[in-house]
Amino acid sequence: MGKQFITEAKRLQKLAGIKETRFDTTQIKDLLNRINSYSGKTFIWFDTETSGFTFDRPLQITQIAAIATDSEGNKIGQFNEKAKLEPKIAKAAEDPESGVSKALQINRYADDTSIKREQQIILSDFVDWVNSFPNPILLIYNTPFDMEVFNTVSKDKKLKSTTLDVMKIAQYFWIPLQQQLAEKGNGRSIEILNKLGTSGSSNLVGSTLGKVANSLGIDNSQAHDAFGDVIMTSGIYREMLKDLEQHQDTEIDKEYRRGRIAADLKFKRKDKENRERLKKLGNYTVK
Repeated sequence: MGKQFITEAKRLQKLAGIKETRFDTTQIKDLLNRINSYSGKTFIWFDTETSGFTFDRPLQITQIAAIATDSEGNKIGQFNEKAKLEPKIAKAAEDPESGVSKALQINRYADDTSIKREQQIILSDFVDWVNSFPNPILLIYNTPFDMEVFNTVSKDKKLKSTTLDVMKIAQYFWIPLQQQLAEKGNGRSIEILNKLGTSGSSNLVGSTLGKVANSLGIDNSQAHDAFGDVIMTSGIYREMLKDLEQHQDTEIDKEYRRGRIAADLKFKRKDKENRERLKKLGNYTVK
């Protein structure tokens, strides 16, 4: 593996906010060994829904959902709450064409008519809930967004647990494996790649939660509800591990990763520029 590739992979690992899991290896067996080292931890499958997708507008967490399991997948607890809209968010939502209004429509916020508590209370309770389990590790689909939005919005307690980005497992191991198998004529892999399709100007294989779930035959009808996304993430993870374990002696061809690394590094640079701009405008809270 070239030095430049290792450097880029380590930078990507930092971008993902992952404390322990390494993505600078092309050996599936190395990844599985790392995952197996988590056997004594409590797996917390975690997702958030928000009032938007960037920090350049009013933003709050509207839903937090999580399922706690042991490393074998046995459920030992769950957390699922929607937060009351803060005044500035409620005001922004009055405009049906606003980004806030559209985000709330996508995550079906209004469909839940149950009593909703204040956002900060829910955030604090969630941190306490996570820390009530022995050796928690957070498994998230797209770790950077959920961890950053939580720790930026929360005024009191922060999430400090080890994280494992299930999306990066898909992008850096599972999807490249399917590409290699498809080149050898594997019918199932060809079908999976056809369902995933491509996305973005970089023409990369699609890796959104809903697309990956669909390609694996997992129900994605509850996408964009945090609890539904948590269930999908758990199902995707376990199905991907089956494939990776079956082909654990395979080395991922780094050519299948180059486009992904380039796209992520481009996003990182753009994200950094946006942060600096928003800090100057006073719209971004530094952690």
